[in-house]
Amino acid sequence: MTGSDTGDTSETATGDGTGTGGSDTGSSDTGAEEELCADEDNDGFGDPDNCAAPDDAEVGWVDNDDDCDDTNAQTYPGAAEQEPLLCANDDDEDGWGDDDPPAGVDPGTDCDDANGNAHPGAAEQQPELCAEDEDDDGWGDHDPPTGVDPGGDCDDTDPAVNPPDGDTDCLDPLQLTVTKNFNIDAGDSTTLEAVATGGTGTYTWQWQPAATLDDDEIRTPMATPATSTTYEVTVTDAGTGAVVSDTVTVHVVDTPILLDECAVRTLGPDIDELVDDAWEYEDGDTSACQRENSDAGVLLCDIELDDASVSGSMHVESLPPGPEPTDDDWFGLVWGAVDDGPFYLFTWKAGAQQHAGCGTTNFTAGMRVKLVDSWDGLGCGDLTADSNTTLSELLAGPTDIAEGTTVWDPDVDYSFELDHAPTGSRLTISGSDGFDTEITISDTSLPNGEFGYFSFSQANSCWGGVETEANP
Repeated sequence: MTGSDTGDTSETATGDGTGTGGSDTGSSDTGAEEELCADEDNDGFGDPDNCAAPDDAEVGWVDNDDDCDDTNAQTYPGAAEQEPLLCANDDDEDGWGDDDPPAGVDPGTDCDDANGNAHPGAAEQQPELCAEDEDDDGWGDHDPPTGVDPGGDCDDTDPAVNPPDGDTDCLDPLQLTVTKNFNIDAGDSTTLEAVATGGTGTYTWQWQPAATLDDDEIRTPMATPATSTTYEVTVTDAGTGAVVSDTVTVHVVDTPILLDECAVRTLGPDIDELVDDAWEYEDGDTSACQRENSDAGVLLCDIELDDASVSGSMHVESLPPGPEPTDDDWFGLVWGAVDDGPFYLFTWKAGAQQHAGCGTTNFTAGMRVKLVDSWDGLGCGDLTADSNTTLSELLAGPTDIAEGTTVWDPDVDYSFELDHAPTGSRLTISGSDGFDTEITISDTSLPNGEFGYFSFSQANSCWGGVETEANP
């Protein structure tokens, strides 16, 4: 049998006494020695300011220098499990780092690092808050320590007491404050601002109209209206379901509003020989005329005056030549209107008469201002009589107003400015024929509201060039 034995050939001798081959080279560590660092707080992370070579290190030192505070065992990288990328301080071991730590330590988001029940999301029903939830019912304490967000829990020691159970008596009522009165130039923008307080503190926002807002579901949207616009904001408290609304008007100065966007509101009475409102819009919809001999009505604009003014012009055009002379009935202004509630009404009549559709009531010529209680159930006298009625109060009659007994003339342009402030109202009227008057109303029962143009049994009654501006 022939062959060779290779079992002893793993090492070959050389002339210098060394060997080649085999898995054991008899090598030694020639790399640099790693330093060890002190770990005074025994948290497994070393002090970067106290490191030494292994031969000089003390017992218990560690092979890293990652500790940002070696005097506190609750401070090290990843100590706050919910914020693992931080070298944070988590004294209360709730997984969130102290938001106001010592120098050199990464700040976390825990608003009370001495309380394990207070941290972001502790109140699961109010996750956007850094609240305290001692009774673990998902709702934050409504009266927490300083620095902690207030929640909606009336009794944070009892899990049976929380907003879903209706126990919200301890909560402040939901309130809304809106910054009022903006004047901007055409093409400009402005930021609207609303502040909600009370309730549980978890709010949703909704602004209308949304078309000229950059975001209609935030607290402070940017508005860019083409003409004066009243925005309504509605805030809802998620915890209690409470809802509150308010309005703010952005006045685009020196820019006429579009009257075709105003609403036609018919007032009583319904007189047989008169027709329904029939408005025509002209001049790019910046002027409007009541072309028919119509029932009493208002072209009501949904722009709210709140310590602001509206200006424009109004006139009655002569009827075409024919058997019927130019009429001599009423036109005027409405302001302070909110929904279906009361409103102020200025009327101006050209001729005294007993109106055929109003029974035996005699109507005088001239000017008057009334506070009208409602939009419904009104009679002729409620709108135009120089006296109090069941549904209206006379605030100023023809003899109370300078030039108040003067009648309007056809084809005369009457410019007006109506200032509506919390302290009262002031209406000035100037005619192209030199007529001039000022009416001051001290009544403050309607501190704000919408405005419009009034016409009753008067064909070719027009207004236009209507602009608004917030008072300085």
